[in-house]
Amino acid sequence: MNDLNRVYDSTLLTNSKVYQIDRTLYQYVYKTGTREHPRVPLSPSS
Repeated sequence: MNDLNRVYDSTLLTNSKVYQIDRTLYQYVYKTGTREHPRVPLSPSS
């Protein structure tokens, strides 16, 4: 986990990658909401 890249745009998320938030690993599930107010459900990765 040394090679971490910040993601500032939710359109760049993919379900083939794992994301770290506050030392917890998550996997992108799908995108909902609007372009101005996106909602990005994440599932804890095991």
